[in-house]
Amino acid sequence: MECPFCKSDNIISGYLMGAYKIRFISNKDRHFTKDTYPVDIYVCKECGSVVRIKVKNPEKL
Repeated sequence: MECPFCKSDNIISGYLMGAYKIRFISNKDRHFTKDTYPVDIYVCKECGSVVRIKVKNPEKL
């Protein structure tokens, strides 16, 4: 993976902890679902940019 901002390939991965989970909003009902989904995050060590954020287990959506 390459940083789209500085072109470095020095990318580290981790995950957001605690309250930093994705909660989807139903378009029909306009309320939050009860389920939360952990997310993985990829950060460039050279410039500090967040390169990618993705749901850890998309099959559970």
